[in-house]
Amino acid sequence: MNLLVIAFAFTLLSTSCNRKETTSAPLPDPYLELWHGEDTLYTPENNMQVASVTVSDNKVLTASVTGGKAFLKTVEAGGVDVEFTGIDGRKEKLRVWVRVPFYMWRSLVNHATYKPQVKVKIADAALSAAVTKELTEKLAKPYYINFRNEDSAWYFNIPETQRFTAWYSYKDLRFILKVNGETNEYKVLTHKDRKILGLEQDLTTRYQALHPGKGVELVVTVEYVQDQLPPG
Repeated sequence: MNLLVIAFAFTLLSTSCNRKETTSAPLPDPYLELWHGEDTLYTPENNMQVASVTVSDNKVLTASVTGGKAFLKTVEAGGVDVEFTGIDGRKEKLRVWVRVPFYMWRSLVNHATYKPQVKVKIADAALSAAVTKELTEKLAKPYYINFRNEDSAWYFNIPETQRFTAWYSYKDLRFILKVNGETNEYKVLTHKDRKILGLEQDLTTRYQALHPGKGVELVVTVEYVQDQLPPG
């Protein structure tokens, strides 16, 4: 998907939202944001029991009906119109945006709700404490990622504001980041707050290789980032 097209679509969405906040003008249709790889069972407004559903572009999103609800499955980034027909003949429309990393992710280290987590299960007590301390300190260091195009980004440490060239890939809620000679792979966790994403990393195999015979059973971290769109 051409990034200019995605940028234009998100700019329209941002502009529409800002206009709604300042003038109270309603959006033409309800809208829903999904991250690529995020599928959902959706119930239209007024608890409509869905009989059929159509999508304007099946290359972006597909839909089917199960138990009176619509199962929306993301395919690629973009915006689509979805129309639901209820068992009583009523019709409802929905605008769906399927998103990928676009502008910036900023890490959250002092958020009241979304706090970094370190989960360690190691038989060796001294090693368990050392690994927990090491990872806790690492997750406490803020950063942000400025996405440049479909596979490259700038990675900034805060407050040093050191900039590193980074390479990334994102698909099906899997995020891989290569920066400063290190590759990290994350499972992306979505939340009710659509601007917040969790990045879960399973480091168990890595630490088992570093410390054989120490009883490393589990090493998992979760950090949180705030997704941001361009200003304007």
